[in-house]
Amino acid sequence: MDIFIAGPPSYDSVCHTAAALSQPGIQPHAISAFEAVGTLLHAPALTVDRAVLALDSNEVALHTGWAQPIFWRKNELPPYLRKSSACVRSFLLLAALMGVQYDEEQIAEVVCQMLQSSNMAQCFPVTESELRMLLTVLEPRTRVFIEDITHCNMRILSMISNVSSGDQDDTHAASSQLPPNTMGKLLVHASQAIREGTSEKSVELCGSAGFFDLATILLWLAPEKIVISLRRSNAHPTDRLMDYGDTGRPLLIQYGGGAVNCGAKGQPASDWKKVPWSSGKALAIDALGWAAVANPLLRGSAGVFSGVAITAARKWFG
Repeated sequence: MDIFIAGPPSYDSVCHTAAALSQPGIQPHAISAFEAVGTLLHAPALTVDRAVLALDSNEVALHTGWAQPIFWRKNELPPYLRKSSACVRSFLLLAALMGVQYDEEQIAEVVCQMLQSSNMAQCFPVTESELRMLLTVLEPRTRVFIEDITHCNMRILSMISNVSSGDQDDTHAASSQLPPNTMGKLLVHASQAIREGTSEKSVELCGSAGFFDLATILLWLAPEKIVISLRRSNAHPTDRLMDYGDTGRPLLIQYGGGAVNCGAKGQPASDWKKVPWSSGKALAIDALGWAAVANPLLRGSAGVFSGVAITAARKWFG
């Protein structure tokens, strides 16, 4: 193991180092499962390039809450994670989920659910504990993206605050955190739509619970593939008023919707539902002009907000 301690060692740091050294290694099938999820995902090319650099950095602080930070050198990271484009996209999903306050345990559950929902679980069997081991190793490298992800989140909050009806229950639901299994299912639906959809064969995901988190993740991972709509046309209820995006995109994320069964054995898990739609016929251009949001994201620039803004926003809307 190529682990070293910064500064003079203390008793506590030596104990933590011993604990780190005693952990079993990353299982190869955990990396295979991690890569399989990446085959479902989309990410902008410039963001992928930044992720490769993050995975290829010389060293990264591990367990920074300790009195003596432990650093983990790059040759400890399986090189395949940097060389596989699918693994890099999974790493970006990890960063997005960390950015909206999911922890490693919850993210492992999201990944397992994505494998299950995409019918890949039998081909890539892995336990949540095995995934957590891999995610914990990768997590410090995701921190370079936190400001970008928070920037996306604050854009969503700004959009919804401009059009909110003042319904506190609704905004509280939007700022709540989706259960990991529901998030995993929605991400699979969204990824399938992004991969396979066209302007004439598109998908609408509509719901309120966890809207901020889902919209933030998709805005960061696929800014040029999605439309975000927070309202419906009063004159034509089937029309959607675009708050972000352009016609011809394969996925619409619509705020608000009816109850749907997303749980097991008939138990409703959230208010999200999936319906087909035609972006060429069912969208009305809105004047807010949020399409410009994608430009700084595609250039890879960081946002101006820190990661704590998401937590503060949850409290504000909650």
